[in-house]
Amino acid sequence: RIHHCTDVVEMGESPLKAVRGKKDASIRVAFDLVKAGRAAAVVSAGNSGATMAAGILILGKIAGVDRPGIATIFPGKKGPVVLIDVGGNVDCRPAHLLQFGLMAHAFAAACLGVANPRSALLNIGSEAGKGNEQVRAARELFERSQLNFIGNVEGCDILANAADIILCDGFVGNVVLKLTEGLSEEF
Repeated sequence: RIHHCTDVVEMGESPLKAVRGKKDASIRVAFDLVKAGRAAAVVSAGNSGATMAAGILILGKIAGVDRPGIATIFPGKKGPVVLIDVGGNVDCRPAHLLQFGLMAHAFAAACLGVANPRSALLNIGSEAGKGNEQVRAARELFERSQLNFIGNVEGCDILANAADIILCDGFVGNVVLKLTEGLSEEF
């Protein structure tokens, strides 16, 4: 049966308010179908904030995950590279970056078939002491984790497959994403 949605989440609207108030919005209907077992996934080209809000509101969060992260796949020279977060969380704590790493590890292994994916933090240098306080503290967490953490990488390493998973906060990730989108349109 085709469901005709009458409500639309507008781009300037508060995502959570829109999802709560518009019971017939297509993004909400899509997540309701997943919850009911009538769909396996949700894909959206719409408002990413509304998509995340609907996912949390309707499906909940994974145990142990404080914030969901938005991941994208870059076409590296030798295969896919997962970049997470690309806009979901502009202000992150080091623990959030580690949680993004755990989720991206599961994704890369299960969906991309990468055995023991290599994870790295996006930074202004590869040296351990480089970066802001958030990245330095996150590095300590990653070094103590069970992930295959290889250290820091720089922006030039993303497409060179220096790591299978590259982690950053949503502010930095969104800048990287928008820059590469702009470059691909210009060249």
